Amino acid sequence: MLFPYISDPVKLAEWFPLIKGGGGDHDTSCTIGEWGEGSTRTCLTNGMGTIREEIHYWDEPYACVYAPSSMMMPTKDHLAVMTLAPNGRGGTTFTWNHYFKLKGLMMRFMFPTMMLGMMNMGLNTLVKRFGGQGGRIRKV
Repeated sequence: MLFPYISDPVKLAEWFPLIKGGGGDHDTSCTIGEWGEGSTRTCLTNGMGTIREEIHYWDEPYACVYAPSSMMMPTKDHLAVMTLAPNGRGGTTFTWNHYFKLKGLMMRFMFPTMMLGMMNMGLNTLVKRFGGQGGRIRKV
């Protein structure tokens, strides 16, 4: 099942190069004690500190919408949407969209290129693990 690999920070660390671990806090989740709207996902990273992600929508095993924030990220009003859908050929289509405004001077120019590279490396790792034809993330 692919959903844990896009939702659980420990599983994310297995394929996304920046993440090295993390956890979740479900005290304010709509389903207390379990992942759901209101949960907070924490991703520990190499080089970007801790990323705190507030879960806004949770539809296991199909979608996760979250708002990431970190002192090191040059973004504001950031929302990320991860969806999984059957592709009609026995596989799954994974879509990952980010919506944000850039802030600051230095990192705002490096961030999109850096994220694009890491997202494509991660996608390639998922394809190696689960198979399929893969794809390419084109723009951040």
